[in-house]
Amino acid sequence: MTTTIRDVSVFGDAMAYFNEAASLLNLEPGMRAILTMSRAMKAVEGRFGVCGLQPQVKAMLEACGYDRVVPIYESRDEAIATITT
Repeated sequence: MTTTIRDVSVFGDAMAYFNEAASLLNLEPGMRAILTMSRAMKAVEGRFGVCGLQPQVKAMLEACGYDRVVPIYESRDEAIATITT
């Protein structure tokens, strides 16, 4: 059993840190990517949203106020129907 901590790319710059006894997923870069994409789409008068979130992730984004900046859709179909109209 090793206690070496390794870095694994999960999503863009989001990193997972793990060993056999502990795990950490740093979502800060991923959350920053959501805001960056939202701003980029607004700059070109485009639309952007997120979908398919697990209930805990959705609750976290709502608690942080992301839902006031980035629309959260329950499903991919709902998101596509809304942002492409």
